[in-house]
Amino acid sequence: MSKRSERLLALLGQVDDGKIDEAADYRPGKNWKRWASAAAVLTLVVGLGGAVLFPRMGGNAGAAGHEEGSTFMSYAGPVLPMTLREENDAITARRDITLDFQPWVPEWESVEDMLENPTRAPLTQSEREKLRADLNQSYPKGGTYRWSDRVRVVDSYTLTNGSDTDQTVSVLYPFVSQLQFLHENRPMLRVGGQPVETELHAGGYPGSFGPVAGDEERDPEDAFHLTGLNSWEDYRDQMESGAYRSEALRPVQDLNQMEATVYQITLPPVAPGKSESVPNTRVTFRYDPNRTQLLNSGFHGFSANDDGSFTFLAGRNSAPHREEPSTCYLICLGDELTDLTLDDRDGGGWDANTPKLDCRPGQIERYTMGLGQAVDQVMQQPFLSRGSDEPEELVRAVVWDWVYKCILQDQIQRYNYGNIDDIYHDARAVNRVFWLEGTVTIPAGASVTVVASLDKEPSFDYACVGGVNRGVNGYDMMTTLDSNLNFTEQTASLKDRGQICIVRQNYGFDLKNGVSCVTLERKEAHYYLEVRRKEGTIPAP
Repeated sequence: MSKRSERLLALLGQVDDGKIDEAADYRPGKNWKRWASAAAVLTLVVGLGGAVLFPRMGGNAGAAGHEEGSTFMSYAGPVLPMTLREENDAITARRDITLDFQPWVPEWESVEDMLENPTRAPLTQSEREKLRADLNQSYPKGGTYRWSDRVRVVDSYTLTNGSDTDQTVSVLYPFVSQLQFLHENRPMLRVGGQPVETELHAGGYPGSFGPVAGDEERDPEDAFHLTGLNSWEDYRDQMESGAYRSEALRPVQDLNQMEATVYQITLPPVAPGKSESVPNTRVTFRYDPNRTQLLNSGFHGFSANDDGSFTFLAGRNSAPHREEPSTCYLICLGDELTDLTLDDRDGGGWDANTPKLDCRPGQIERYTMGLGQAVDQVMQQPFLSRGSDEPEELVRAVVWDWVYKCILQDQIQRYNYGNIDDIYHDARAVNRVFWLEGTVTIPAGASVTVVASLDKEPSFDYACVGGVNRGVNGYDMMTTLDSNLNFTEQTASLKDRGQICIVRQNYGFDLKNGVSCVTLERKEAHYYLEVRRKEGTIPAP
């Protein structure tokens, strides 16, 4: 099984059952709006069933071999060149990049190997035996072949100090990733074969917000849809001035400088033996949007009512979590809320005329704290933090930045009423540029080699689409984008491992004639390699 298939299954596993059930039962009234995350769940599920409803992430369909390579539907971003935090005229650099297709080679993984997976939580003896039995049933031949569609990139920089004094420099190595897949995409920096201690910096959201594609009823100026960077030209336009990197290296805006009023609403669990339908709590209140900035978490939707009040809907936990309380938040900057009331409704609860239920009443706690503390408290909710491998401080910085820019500064329509849950999920799921920063000392008149190694994911078109790029994976790089290094030479090497057929490229590799190492032209900003798997390289199941 390929890693791409495993990731898709893993993503589906992250979709909360309650959201899927809720989406299936959804019957909105005329004034109700739902958060973007619920719509994303619907898109994902329907897309898998219909095969033609996947979001288009890479612009137009791939072209057949034009000079800049194909435009893929899912663009993973290029390999970017290293730079220095401060330009240094005493340093010159030679870059040698290797593209190694070793991850494409199928490797046998036995059931015993699966049991020894270091990422799995420790198992009791009975749990271990149960898992072994399940794995043997799933893999009757005792295991399975696994492979990846990533390419192993070894990006090497020989830094030479032409001065008569030692030079200590801060190197910055950029890479493209989503926050949620940072553990897979983060490179390793080494000097002399030894790991370099690094600090991680995150760039802001590099895309824009626009109208939903294909929705003719929306104003073209609407800002509901995330529009990311979908080509190497997009990355060039975003990064070539250096402003994007400079902003990423600045301290994050301190949200705790703003005092917030927090209303924490705790809803008791569903009582045993009660109705099979899941009660929902209507939270109704008044506030002046011109005097108060509202943020929230834990709600399913909202309604602007005819009498000038607002109603937010919060669902009590459904099976198998009915014995756990639900918590939601209303967070205010400015004037406080007035006329805040709670009442429980049967089933969906979207209609104000839905019959009320006699449930244990919810509790409202009001307190004040810094806005940053309030956002952090929301992010500690179990459904937000489960299984997260991301560095806590980095997640906080990214979400705080998103809240500040998209709600407080620009008031993006996608986040009307400030749904922090959607901000958290969006912040984790968009491609952005990260930088690893480390310190390197280059003795006078000497050279030091800094090596960045990573497994780079491919760009591709979805299998259901067909066309010239069906089964094609693309990998590309930038030679000098946003780098202040003085390059004397750049070379590229290819290790195909007998796995690939080259479809399109501009490197000049010629596998038939043994040309696997080339010198890159200084004037060429972008290089690309597009390949298909060679027939017969995947063992029969």
